Amino acid sequence: MSENSVVLPSSTTSTLSLSLHPLPILNISEHLTRKKLQTGTNNPLGSTAFSNDYGMISDINCNETVIGALLGTQNGREVEIVNSFDLAVEETTEIPIVDDAFLVSRTQQYKQVFPSLELIGWYTVAPEPTILHIALHEQLSNFTATPILLLLQPPTKDTRESPALPFKAYEPTIEIKDRKSRSVFVEASYVIETGEAERIAVDWTARGGEGGSTLLSNLQTQRAAIKMLYDRIQILVSYVASVIAGKANVDHTALRSLSALLSSLPASDAPEFREEFDTEHADVQITAYLASLTKSTNILNDLVDKHVLMTSAPRDPLGHMSGRRTRARQMFGVLQHRTFPIFFMLSEVLSGILLLLWTLGHPEVASNWTNPLQEDVAQAWSLATVLLTQGTNDWIIGPLTSKTMFERHKLEKSEGKNYNDVGVSDEMKALNKRFGMLHGISYLLSLTAVIALTFHGLWLGNIGVKPY
Repeated sequence: MSENSVVLPSSTTSTLSLSLHPLPILNISEHLTRKKLQTGTNNPLGSTAFSNDYGMISDINCNETVIGALLGTQNGREVEIVNSFDLAVEETTEIPIVDDAFLVSRTQQYKQVFPSLELIGWYTVAPEPTILHIALHEQLSNFTATPILLLLQPPTKDTRESPALPFKAYEPTIEIKDRKSRSVFVEASYVIETGEAERIAVDWTARGGEGGSTLLSNLQTQRAAIKMLYDRIQILVSYVASVIAGKANVDHTALRSLSALLSSLPASDAPEFREEFDTEHADVQITAYLASLTKSTNILNDLVDKHVLMTSAPRDPLGHMSGRRTRARQMFGVLQHRTFPIFFMLSEVLSGILLLLWTLGHPEVASNWTNPLQEDVAQAWSLATVLLTQGTNDWIIGPLTSKTMFERHKLEKSEGKNYNDVGVSDEMKALNKRFGMLHGISYLLSLTAVIALTFHGLWLGNIGVKPY
């Protein structure tokens, strides 16, 4: 240790057990960044000089000094740093003077919210402790017996790529030398301790705050994995090039492993592979479109149900039909009459395209279509089932259901009664029976189409069924 150094050599260790939470780390980093932007300088300790009993101190400007207090808990030799806040420094041309009133006031404010937290030290920014920090330490000693110093070390060319945090903790002690005592620092090791809430906050900060999302996080993970793969491939290519040029020793084990790796890669340039891949890609895409269309129709149906519920009115005590409620139900029927054919038609077109692509991609289907137990034929039958059921709904059941519905609307208007009122005519009862039967058949056909489409999707995804 040099004569002017205020840090004991590394052979002297501290027995302090120190835990550091992420919040003070983020606060100190934010304090330094804010000070740089405010002053327009990278030097957090300015440019003035002064001297005291320890010698000359240079590079001081209280307007640019990054100093703050550390809050936490202490139990014997176990110290936990939980939070921090900036300190106000009085303007002076000699030495930064901590504003005592501000320090006491801010500490009391924190204790009102967190009664267990105490002032346990202070922080600043510097490559290593100097005589300046001893002078500041003496000021903080008026508020706590042994204030701990947490130092944020600005990055250098040698430490910029280091994975370690640029923080060092120091515990004050007394050194007796030549029958004289002086205050010095001894470096103390620390560990990072985080709670569940802190882990969530740090993860959110790392993902960019409100700009982050699950998609962005996944893309960043994939990018890191691809970059790692690219770097390793570059290493292999560089090694092989060096072996060919005679600059590297031949490692037969490594070359055999590399040859086996290359042999295991699929022949992705084959035309048959590309054709099969394009066919399966089209199948999966159209299946996804059908599922999306079904979901959209379901959402529309729920929206109409909510509209009918909100616009419907209760019947009066005399049992007469509410005209408003009847009109809402009839409007819903008209909406179904207009939207369901569109859904059935789109289902027919998409399932027909799927069936055509599947048949073209699997020529054996045409010659073995009577054998549904064959894998490729079974999938063609599934798509044909969707086409047949939705076509039946579109061309037969749908028009009959709409015709029956409009006949019932007309009869309701002429009789002045709702279709489910007591004492309706036999003609109304017959229409109700026919409408219920047609509606049930349409539901069963749609359910069959959904089951067939689900089976085809599970088959493509190789989920729970035998793969082809």
